Amino acid sequence: MSLYGLVNLIKRTDEFSKLLGGINRGYQEQQVVGTAGSHKPTLIAGLTDHLRESGKHLLIITYSSLQAERLWQELSSLSDGSQVQLFPASEVYPHEEVTRNLDLSRERLHVMMSALSQEVTVTVAPIQAVIEKLVDPQHYQEATIAIDMETRVEPGKLAVDLVHGGYERVDMVEGPGQFSIRGGIIDVYPLVYDQPCRIELFDDEVDSIRWFDPGNQRSLDKVEQVTIPPATELLVTPEAKKAGAKQLKGLLRRQIQLLEKKRLLEAVDSLSGRIGEHIEKLENGVYFPGIEQYRPLLLPKQALLLDYFTNALVVVDEPARVREQLQAAAQDFGELTSNLLQRGRVLPLISENYSDWPEVLAGCKKHQIVYVSTLATRAQGMSLQQTINSSSRAAEPFHGKPELLQERLKLWRKSGYQVLMCVSSEARAEHLVETVREMDLPAVLSSDVERAVKPGNIVITIGSLQAGFELVDTKMVVLSDTEIFGRR
Repeated sequence: MSLYGLVNLIKRTDEFSKLLGGINRGYQEQQVVGTAGSHKPTLIAGLTDHLRESGKHLLIITYSSLQAERLWQELSSLSDGSQVQLFPASEVYPHEEVTRNLDLSRERLHVMMSALSQEVTVTVAPIQAVIEKLVDPQHYQEATIAIDMETRVEPGKLAVDLVHGGYERVDMVEGPGQFSIRGGIIDVYPLVYDQPCRIELFDDEVDSIRWFDPGNQRSLDKVEQVTIPPATELLVTPEAKKAGAKQLKGLLRRQIQLLEKKRLLEAVDSLSGRIGEHIEKLENGVYFPGIEQYRPLLLPKQALLLDYFTNALVVVDEPARVREQLQAAAQDFGELTSNLLQRGRVLPLISENYSDWPEVLAGCKKHQIVYVSTLATRAQGMSLQQTINSSSRAAEPFHGKPELLQERLKLWRKSGYQVLMCVSSEARAEHLVETVREMDLPAVLSSDVERAVKPGNIVITIGSLQAGFELVDTKMVVLSDTEIFGRR
């Protein structure tokens, strides 16, 4: 159940008004300090209406994959229907010769496609994903294929374009990232969609476009157009592979000379064999696991996720921690790279697959930025035009302390507080209503949070929050499963 009613209540607070006012006045960088518990995601969710009206995307950058997952879940439950996406970090390093996770690739490519569209989206990304270099957005757009009823299709050229876009040609399409051409019937399963599409031709004219079931191959709904985005983040032409192989030979010679000076002869043999094999595959236009390490050579230009958003508000969650985690990731990768170089496993250019803090911050500064933090900490390079101090604080835990909960509820009610208790299931909600009423306190179970929550009321609703919070100045308390039951 959506908790958007809670979001509307937060939008009435002074801190939200100041934040939105700063955005409307064009402030480039603002910071909200003192957000506790789920006040942070609720405050962020409140911005979606304004951004939708102004046609802006919302990109939230946080300090870890776990925190990104938490924010994604909370923003989804607080959403008014806006699409909330997660841009996960890659699970493997560029040089690792393992098959990439298809589901993870789908999530990442879907975000890249959405960022370039006119549809306003909300995206959460850990800094570990944001520092990864991507194909330039213009190159990505050029590799995206749009087909409608007016398009003239030459199957041979379309097959070449699909292969360049990372699709695999098969006899029968059964899974994402595949395509087949049988006479005038072209089946394509875009990686970012739940179903494949079937394009039927009459000569070179499009006769029909339909989704179809890959299980029984039966056609389903008819559509007027379909967009087929790339099925890979590494868009490399055969010409670029050959040119990359030539450059790679020069880099290999230089690295071998360096290793020979250090008398690391085993590393020389290892590097010669390994990179020599990669060069041969590039010359033959063959894809291989680990080709991603040569992205700086193979792509005409690299970019950050931030470059995919032309009109966005960037929220940086705990900026000091974001910078710390970026530096920790850079240090870990630096130590790994140093070891791999000594063993003759990689070339130095592998480090060019990642960006540093100044580059990330510069990418953020192309957009308006809101820094949100629990403590009044800053990261290097921040230049604030407004600092907003929040009155929120963490909610008190009551698990196993019914007498304390009763005491606090009576005090809050007497003091004119608005009290909202969010629990994750209907059974818990009904139990809690009964418990509060046994305390001789009025309690109402309502899904219409915005209307039901008033000073002196105790409202119970169904919805999932990570942690409760108290807004002292606004006189509002929000409790979650964590404070009430001790677990979610």
